[in-house]
This record gives sequence, structure tokens and C-alpha cells, in this order.
Amino acid sequence: MMGKRDVTFDILKGFGILLMVLGHYFTSESIIRVYIYSFHMPLFMLISGYFYKPKEVMIQVRRDVRSLIVPYLFVCIVIFINRLVLNNEPFCETLKANLYSFLWAMPINSQLGQMNILSVGPLWFLLAIFWVRFLYNVLFRNFKEWTMAIVVVVSLVAMYLNAFVTLPLALLAGFTNLLFYCIGHLIRKYQVLIYLDKHSWTLILALVFWLLMGRKSQLNASYQTLYLAYPVEIITALAGTYLFYSLSRLVAAKTDFLSNQLVLWGKYSLVALCFHAMPLFGLKRWVNEVTIMIYQSLNAPLVGTSIPNLMLSLAIPYLGVLFAPKCKWGRALFNIKVAE
Repeated sequence: MMGKRDVTFDILKGFGILLMVLGHYFTSESIIRVYIYSFHMPLFMLISGYFYKPKEVMIQVRRDVRSLIVPYLFVCIVIFINRLVLNNEPFCETLKANLYSFLWAMPINSQLGQMNILSVGPLWFLLAIFWVRFLYNVLFRNFKEWTMAIVVVVSLVAMYLNAFVTLPLALLAGFTNLLFYCIGHLIRKYQVLIYLDKHSWTLILALVFWLLMGRKSQLNASYQTLYLAYPVEIITALAGTYLFYSLSRLVAAKTDFLSNQLVLWGKYSLVALCFHAMPLFGLKRWVNEVTIMIYQSLNAPLVGTSIPNLMLSLAIPYLGVLFAPKCKWGRALFNIKVAE
């Protein structure tokens, strides 16, 4: 009989996608957000790299276009329709603004010269990991012995350029994060996790390092940032990821509601990301306005008024991961394979 499937990495991705949603809830000044941002997006790059297997370049590209680019384009269309409905602007102007938005794939509303570039939210990640997987596969297949050295150079140059230059389609964000993907591959190749699991002191060291350095982290996988202490940022991201990997192992040891839910979020983390990025045609604004009205009618202090929107931000992706894999259109859109 086949042994029970190890769901540790599904649970780890589940933690990661939930942290992404929570990270968008807190303000940029929040210490909680700083800790989350210190590792939550590198976590996905590390996991993807951990499971890397060399493939023919065009096979890899076709698969990733199907799994990453198609969902990106679909959500972009939904965003365009949302803006067309809510914004009282001519069709052509809205179309032009959104084409620029989808081309540049900026995580926040940005100014490029005379152009105002609208955000695509977390969708930038789909393009970034597409470039990461493409470039790493090309490098590993053609320059296997030099891959690590080339990756370090490419990531450092991209990180430096990303602070001053903006390229479309999240190219520099992808190349900057290439190093995390490579590290993930090396972790599996050299069985680093087996060593760490045998030495409990490494967990304590990771916890102390992450608590001390995570609160000072400037790491933001999507923004244009020149890191003054890049090696420290990398180690902090690795420490945070290892802590949640260890937590995921504990959760995976039990088959209960929590582990099953985290597996669901992790297994369909791409679906969750896309549903989180989808606009709700003014629903969040309406919920916020109604919440404030209720508080005011009760003469209650406006504390916690954003909590209903947080619940909504969690509910929409949850509905996505629940129902998309069960629907023919959901499986087709997100390239979900039906288990035999």
C-alpha cells in the first residue's frame, strides 16, 4: 500500500497565502506586516525551487503559460470590467489605462514619467515566477555547473537595477527573486531539511534571528528597493520560512480540521491569490461604509471597522479554493488536474 502523502508543503503554502492576505490588511507601518513581508513571498519561490525538475524549455514554457499567464489574463479582464463599470470614464481611456496597467504589472499605483500606472495587486507574482522558472530552467539545462554563480550575479544586478529602473511584465521582480528559487533547489539537492530536522538548535537559532532581524526587514519582493544588507534579508527570509516549515510539520502530523483547511489553501494557493486579486465591484467599499454607519448609529468608537473587510478578503479566496477545483471552468482556467 502507498504511504500517506506528506502534506507539509501544502500546509506551508497554506500559511503563506493566508499571510499574504493578512499582510495586505495591515498598514505598511505595522510591525506585523513587516514580519510577514520579511519572508512570505520568498517562501513561494523557495518551495517552487525545491520541487524544480529540469524540463525541455518549450514544454516548461507551455505549461507555465497555461498555469500562470492564462489566470493572469483572466483576472486582468475582470479588473478591466470592474473599472469600466465603476469609473465614469470613456471606454477607450479606460481600455488604454488598463492595458498599461496589465503590461507594467505594478503591485501598487505608480507614476512612470507622465503616466499613471494602475496596480494589478498581487498578480505581479504570477509573471515574476513565470520568469523565474523560465530563466532557471534555461540556466540549469545549459550551464549546470555555473548556475549558482550566474543566478547570484543576475539577482544582484536585477536588484540594483530594480531600485532605479522599471521594466514591464515584472521582469526585474522575477530576476531579483531568482536567487530564492535557486536556494530552494539547492536545499533539496543537498538534503538541508533532513540536517535541520536532526538538530533542534537550528530552529531556536532561526527563531531568534527572525525575531531580531525580521522587524528591521526591508524585504519586499515586488517593490523597487535597493537593499543595503541583502545577505541579511535573504537569511531572514530563510529563517522565517524554516519556522513556518517546522510549524507545518507539526500541523501535518495531525489529521484534523486545521490541517485539512491549510492543505486546501496551499494546494490551490494560485487560485486563492487570483480570487484575492479580483475586484468586487465596490463590495468592499460598501461593506466599509455600512460598518461605519452601524458603529455611528450605536455611538460606538470606530475601532475594528476594517475587520468585516478582512473577513471578506478571506472569504472570497476561500470560496475560490472550495469551488474552483470542483467546477469544469475552474479546472480549465487554473489548469487543475483531476485526481485519478
